[in-house]
Amino acid sequence: MTQRVAILGGGVAGMSAAHELIKRGFEVDVYEARCVDGGKARSFGVEGSGSAGRPDLPAEHGFRFFPGFYKHLPATMKEIQVGPVSAFDHLVATSGMLLARSGGKRSIFTPNRFPTTLKDLLQSFESFTLFYCDLGVPKKEVAHFIRCLLTMLVSCDDRRYGQYEKVSWFDFIGANDPSMSQAYTDYFAKGLSRSLVALNATALSSRTGGCILLQFLIDFAEFIALDRILDRPTSDVWIAPWYKQLGSQGVRFHLNSRVESFQISGGRIGSVRIDTNGVVQDITADHYIAALPLDRMQPMITKEIVAIDKDLGNIANLQVSWMTGILFYLNRDVPIVRGHINLLNSAWALTAISQPQFWSGFDLSDYGDGTVHGIISVIISDWETPLFGSGPAAKDCTPDQVKEMVWAQLKDHLNPTGGPAVLNDADLVRVVLAPCLTYHPATPAHWSNDEPLSINTVGSWFDRPEAVTGIDNFYLASDYVRTNTDLATMEAANEAARRAVNGILERTQSPYSRCQIWRMHEPLWLKGYRAMDKHRYSRGKPPLVPPVPVLPWPCPP
Repeated sequence: MTQRVAILGGGVAGMSAAHELIKRGFEVDVYEARCVDGGKARSFGVEGSGSAGRPDLPAEHGFRFFPGFYKHLPATMKEIQVGPVSAFDHLVATSGMLLARSGGKRSIFTPNRFPTTLKDLLQSFESFTLFYCDLGVPKKEVAHFIRCLLTMLVSCDDRRYGQYEKVSWFDFIGANDPSMSQAYTDYFAKGLSRSLVALNATALSSRTGGCILLQFLIDFAEFIALDRILDRPTSDVWIAPWYKQLGSQGVRFHLNSRVESFQISGGRIGSVRIDTNGVVQDITADHYIAALPLDRMQPMITKEIVAIDKDLGNIANLQVSWMTGILFYLNRDVPIVRGHINLLNSAWALTAISQPQFWSGFDLSDYGDGTVHGIISVIISDWETPLFGSGPAAKDCTPDQVKEMVWAQLKDHLNPTGGPAVLNDADLVRVVLAPCLTYHPATPAHWSNDEPLSINTVGSWFDRPEAVTGIDNFYLASDYVRTNTDLATMEAANEAARRAVNGILERTQSPYSRCQIWRMHEPLWLKGYRAMDKHRYSRGKPPLVPPVPVLPWPCPP
């Protein structure tokens, strides 16, 4: 008899679970609270922006980022047909990242692939030396940072989980040491964590931050592109074709269907209460996969559920943060750099990308009112820090003030002193905040966010649940679940979905193949070092790390 699975949530995790289940003979229903699938990954139209028969302007919840170390999500994307090619074929590599500084100071370009020509080699060398030449990080502190990375590199998993998971990235690299320069704190502690994982260095566990940074460096050394993005708006070449394909294969999607609660019966999930456009019903299935985001899942973990699986109670300890998109539509295309931009000194922890340069053959003048030719997509990762030291925090601003002050920070970082401006006020056509944000002027908090992101904090690994729960028909598929990816990303959501599906396959003793799970890649030559460190850690000894000399290289002219 065919087993029925109810998937609660239609974001990347829910769609990934449906993708794997439907091809293994299960009956699948997906319940999604919004009128479209895709969750935070979806793109959307700017409502009311189209005129004269043109569709609305395309918009993203923030920019999409597909690092080279992703394995699970690309494998799924290769199976999604988009015309004659797959969704994966719509990924294009960036050239590098721009580290932009405030006050019109020179920006630093860091390539995203190991140099293959002499010119590339010289550019990479210059980019590295500028950390201590232009940014003012003392050479001895650069050497200290390299030693910290080597320490993480040669450390065994026991040490990483038992020791480094309990220490913040900020403390692990010594940024809490008062003898360290402010430049070291700003660029190595805060700047790098923001560039790579968009997280707060003082809250991020050193195991997570260090391992992800090492993954980028390993990929760089092995000639793997660090950064890829889609060559069209996300929904056009990924989410919408995926939804259509799953529907054609038999997945039933129930949109505008909000999960209200889980009903317990006989020590398992008996039913789930769903509100569909105001009509409440209890749906039943053989298995239930909760693919809900953390902020929606937390209030649904009742005492009854925890009584069956006490580990699920730890979900309440996990945290979310605001990392929210804002888009600037321009009357001209301003490519800036073929990759992401880290506004290193921005109080609101801004990262950005100029998108149309990657959308080959996509004519923006066919959208909106025909006057838009450029889009700069920005993510605000810090809503708490005052602007320029004494100004307001984002959370204390009106929507118009947020737009104005993000634009001011962009100009402050990208317009060079004494040179032609990269961005001008006359360029602006429209500014759009992500629709998940709502401004409430009469309330003390002012803002609400329907789509906060789960974040990895110090020690959070121990509170994160497994995809297969202690309730025999209940599974979790979301980016807060324990995964090898170990970061709140689309990749982690896809991996968690695969683990949930594998749990169903095991419990039903299914003859179908299990979903593939990949470990984070580490070079084979590290095995010996890490085996030695496992022995040292068991005896309470620190890892063996060779000394790193102070860098002898001179600054470029």
